[in-house]
Amino acid sequence: MGTTRREIILDAALSLVAREGLGALTHRGTDAAADLPPGSTSYYFRRKADLLQALIDRLAERLQAESEVLKAAFTTILTEQGRDPAFAFVADELVVCAREDRDLLIARLEIMLAASRDPALSGASERLAQAAMRPMLFFVDLLAGQGADPARAMACAALLDGLMLPYATGHGAPPTAAQVRAACSALLD
Repeated sequence: MGTTRREIILDAALSLVAREGLGALTHRGTDAAADLPPGSTSYYFRRKADLLQALIDRLAERLQAESEVLKAAFTTILTEQGRDPAFAFVADELVVCAREDRDLLIARLEIMLAASRDPALSGASERLAQAAMRPMLFFVDLLAGQGADPARAMACAALLDGLMLPYATGHGAPPTAAQVRAACSALLD
């Protein structure tokens, strides 16, 4: 199935927000970022608020899709190879995601930060935080045992965001798999 024009617009908006910040999110700016004729974005999203809400939905969908792929692969590796290879897989994949999907990370952080100041975005921060944490809750449950303390998963997610923040802001290298393993194993072992 191909990408729809609506998805093209939203993915371009996501890249625009990641590259230039939430203030750059306009209909014209999104049209240009998507390399579409003027008016394309406003055809799908009449108001900027509609575009922003659809962008939040698209970001949550993409985070969910990545989560499902990671969870399926992780479960297979854990079942077939054991805990240590599964843990190494998670660390390696998080590093790959940080590099290859940097726009998702930056856009998520940008929107969450804006939501802390804008009551109109109040639910966005929680929704995106949950979407980003969902795979971590899954991994912690399987690695530390079913019914593991959700606070451990939240701490792992916070540590990983902290490791990725310098990279996201352009002030550091992407985290290494060894750093991710060290941060998570400190909480899981």
